[in-house]
Amino acid sequence: RVGDTELAQNASRVDLNKWPGAVVRLLMGNATPDAAFQAATVGETTAVPGQICEANFYIAQWYLLNHNTAAARPMLQKAATSCPEDFIELHSARAELKRLP
Repeated sequence: RVGDTELAQNASRVDLNKWPGAVVRLLMGNATPDAAFQAATVGETTAVPGQICEANFYIAQWYLLNHNTAAARPMLQKAATSCPEDFIELHSARAELKRLP
């Protein structure tokens, strides 16, 4: 896939055992959506809502990359309604929902 080499190179700069490592592993094909979401629920109490927002959005992106719009849509809807206003994922989720058929 396009971008796989770049993703692998950038992944080497991330601690895959800390957030957002689970999302990186998902996008590289080394984790499941469930594992990425579970990882988002762990950490400092104040960070978890943002991590869940990010997980919802990037899991949706993974589903879209794998041609599964039906699974992506509810994840995007969660991100579009629950992400903090200052998160890029909020605005990106809203834009993706408008783009989907």
